[in-house]
Amino acid sequence: MPTWKKVIVSGSTANLAALQVDNLTSGQVVIGGGASNLSTTSINGTGTIVATIGASGLVHSGSFSGSFQGTTNLPDLTQGTGITAFTYDGSTTATVSLKNATSLASNVLTKWDVTNGQLINASLTDNGTTITGTTSLQLTGASSNLSGSFSGSFAGNLTGTATTASFALKSVSASFATSASFAPSTPPFPFTGDARINGSLGVTGSFNQSSASLASGLFAHAQGIDVYATGDYSHAEGNNTTAQGIYSHAEGFFSNANGTGSHAEGVSTATGNYSHA
Repeated sequence: MPTWKKVIVSGSTANLAALQVDNLTSGQVVIGGGASNLSTTSINGTGTIVATIGASGLVHSGSFSGSFQGTTNLPDLTQGTGITAFTYDGSTTATVSLKNATSLASNVLTKWDVTNGQLINASLTDNGTTITGTTSLQLTGASSNLSGSFSGSFAGNLTGTATTASFALKSVSASFATSASFAPSTPPFPFTGDARINGSLGVTGSFNQSSASLASGLFAHAQGIDVYATGDYSHAEGNNTTAQGIYSHAEGFFSNANGTGSHAEGVSTATGNYSHA
């Protein structure tokens, strides 16, 4: 049977199962050419060609140059507390900085100013090794601990163990100081010279307040010239008096109180217990 062929007349409608065009290039896009001819043009990159309107799920990678058309009205990004006021919506650049940053000094600790919502300089400086205050430093708290060396004056109660109090020149009590290197190297008593005591004075032991005298009894008191208070809790005063008995008292000139609780005055001797001469 003969194979029939049809001639396509210009302007007519054709339904073709396949079309072979010899001047097309593989991998390029077919476009209309001059003189009603078909031609191809190259594609920059690989992937799927999409429409300019209504396309979704697009992913683009690589560099981009040129103009961009689309929305630049992004949600505004603004400052929070402590940041200098700014607004960023994607269309222009913005600088983010700390509020009051120009007033903050180097090596000065900062603190929060809740009234103005910003950081401000504190009264302490820290150069990396030493913390210095423009005013007196006060450390308070139920469990405040300091470690390391300390110099300067200290006021308040110190509880704990001071290993070395090398510059403790004056204190009410240094009962927990292991060593005090600037304490007097020799005992301060016996003391020679004038002294003033402001306040009360407690004496544990005997008290000798005389010339060439002796107060050897427990809590004994010798007062005068050549007087002897040898009994416990005894008191001898005057000239050449002796209080030998416990709780005895001898006063006057060459008087002796020998008995327990005895009292001799003038030129006399009280030998019996609780006697009076």
